[in-house]
Amino acid sequence: MVTYHIHISGQVQGVGFRPFIMRLACEMQLNGEVRNAADGVHIRLNTEGDDGVNSFINSVIRNHPSGAKITDVKATKIPFCDFKEFKIITSSTGEARTTYISPDLGTCSTCFSELYDNNNHRYRYPFITCTDCGPRFSIVRDIPFDRENTDMNEFIMCERCKTEYESPDDRRFHSQTNSCRDCGIVLHSDTYSCHSQDELVRNIIYSLRNGEIIALKGTGGFLLLCDATNGEAIRKLRSRKQRPSKPFAVLYPDINLLNADADLNPIEINALNDPVFPILLVKSKQNPGSGIQKQLIAPESKLLGVMLPNSPLLSMVASDFGKPIIATSANISGSPILFTEEQVKENLSHVYDHIISHNRKISQPQDDSVWRFSPLHQTRIIIRRSRGMAPAYWQKCKDEFPPTLAAGADLKSSFGIAGKSQIYLSQYSGDLSGYQNQLQFTHILKKYLHFTALEPEYVVTDLHPDYYSAGLVAHISAPKMIKIQHHKAHFAACLLEHDFLHSHQKCLGIIWDGMGYGEDRQIWGGEFFTYQNYEMQRAGHFDYFPYMLGDKMSVQPRLSALALLSYNHVPLHRIQHKFSEQEYNLYLKILSDYAGPRTSSVGRIFDALACLLGCGDINSFEGQSAMALEQLAFDSCPDCTTLDSLDFYPIDITEKRVYTSRMIHSILADLDCGFPAALIAAKFHKSLVFLVKAMAENQNCKHLFFSGGVFQNGLLVDMMQYFLGEEFYIHFHEAVSPNDENIALGQIASVIMVNQNELLLH
Repeated sequence: MVTYHIHISGQVQGVGFRPFIMRLACEMQLNGEVRNAADGVHIRLNTEGDDGVNSFINSVIRNHPSGAKITDVKATKIPFCDFKEFKIITSSTGEARTTYISPDLGTCSTCFSELYDNNNHRYRYPFITCTDCGPRFSIVRDIPFDRENTDMNEFIMCERCKTEYESPDDRRFHSQTNSCRDCGIVLHSDTYSCHSQDELVRNIIYSLRNGEIIALKGTGGFLLLCDATNGEAIRKLRSRKQRPSKPFAVLYPDINLLNADADLNPIEINALNDPVFPILLVKSKQNPGSGIQKQLIAPESKLLGVMLPNSPLLSMVASDFGKPIIATSANISGSPILFTEEQVKENLSHVYDHIISHNRKISQPQDDSVWRFSPLHQTRIIIRRSRGMAPAYWQKCKDEFPPTLAAGADLKSSFGIAGKSQIYLSQYSGDLSGYQNQLQFTHILKKYLHFTALEPEYVVTDLHPDYYSAGLVAHISAPKMIKIQHHKAHFAACLLEHDFLHSHQKCLGIIWDGMGYGEDRQIWGGEFFTYQNYEMQRAGHFDYFPYMLGDKMSVQPRLSALALLSYNHVPLHRIQHKFSEQEYNLYLKILSDYAGPRTSSVGRIFDALACLLGCGDINSFEGQSAMALEQLAFDSCPDCTTLDSLDFYPIDITEKRVYTSRMIHSILADLDCGFPAALIAAKFHKSLVFLVKAMAENQNCKHLFFSGGVFQNGLLVDMMQYFLGEEFYIHFHEAVSPNDENIALGQIASVIMVNQNELLLH
């Protein structure tokens, strides 16, 4: 017999890994021990030489728990230890802090079965978990992931739970979140008078049926609930929350009821049951069968944000109610999700009728993750990366990073931390112009720095001189402070995702969004870059037009239309009616002698066209008009068969400039001729595709990388693949959002580029 030390790195804590290792060792009749540490899982094992240890490792790699992700396995022969059995021993904390923290895992099917089994002692216990599911990242205080390092440390296991925890044959063996009704988490409310948790749940159902609004503590923070079939309740929620038209998410008890309201395909059904349990944007049926008030939930939208219960508590409420429920983040408009009872009472007492909380803390607040799939090719587009996805980011490559802190962007804020081959991307923190969002960003950053014990060698921020994100990390000193331009970070993020940072092939980045501070001090947003041998160059951009009134332009599509038409010398009478006389005269004066910043933003071009085609003059939420334009275009080409015959508008390209003047005049001519708005919108989308094709041919690039918030547009994503997929290699984001949440990843990637360029210079 020989003793080996095996070190396993990756996401191997909080996923039932040690119980798995013990069961495997016992099956293979091997003695030894396993423990958690700050750098992963450590095993000492007696086996018959190299063949024995290799057989064990191969079994680990093939059969590990589904929630685990192994990044590295190292086996070393050590002096012989005379183990008499195999056991799990106490964790250690002396090693480097390099283990990944598991994201929250939605309730597994076995726990759901037990929840509704009246012969099970956890029957209708709202916080049932096991080694395969339950809160992880949201409750962690420190690493390694042991009960004493989580918010479960407040709860002492009863004898039955302790027996399960200590029994190798039990599915809750070493389940760090183990609890039951006798020893676990307790629901409470100071707006109901109840003698039991069951009675409290019954009161929630009664209130929902009576059109009342409930504030309910979930896994990552509080949710606001109301009956999705009750128009009066929805109007009340919109009024109290001051959210006039932004769509709400709808919680369904099961897939059967959801099928009555949405046209789901197998990919979407699988996504809804993924351990992430995301909110999924799906196509709503014209006449939803459940009775939901569709036009009040998602006004003027053909998409519906839907979700299945990710926790036993939500499952009980949804199942008992038996109808769809509005389930939206409990927050002040534009602020992060509230996660303590005190916050909710202080800020939202005017919104809810009843508040239901529980006595397990939330250490890491998180909104729900949001996904959609493109309608034709079913390409996954991550709209928001948060609960169930944060904090780990998994590389396709094995790049080694010096200790790096990346501050990210401001509007869709998410920071990043990297060291060696590990990358952590924080959960979504919202728009940092809001003070509460800044506080939450700082709170989360402090936790991440503690978990990783990172002492940054690099701090990377956006080029923008006034970004809040840069200011929020300014107190962290590092030998090397780097600024990277916003759109270059977008491109770098997509290159890193697809393992092209070291590419010697010339790659083209198509980076389109609302705005980003440019190297020439203009507002970029319609950019083309080339990348090769660690060098990134701006290869072209949309022609600049006035960026009037700053951020007000992103809120009022009519301003984008006015600026774009004025710049292209189009008579403005066709949009004059969209302004008061005083506004119109003032804006014309501003444009007549305009000397302010200019923009190349494709996002603002989308806004302008949406305004011209009647999709709205003012946005009540971010991206509203662009979403409406996509839906309008989809009406004209709902499947691939109509795309080939679809015409498109001319867009002129010089060496480095894209001119939209002919396209704008052609669109207006079509409008004057009475062409359907949906057809014009579809032709505009197709024009952008063939613009990309022309630019790729001009630059002699075969690999195309797409990033920026414009590529949350599922129809545009499909068109790029449909028309360009045979001639070019098409790369979209897969593990992060195309919007500004990926900026931190691109800032991390930029360190590789900087280092390699320094090596080349020397």
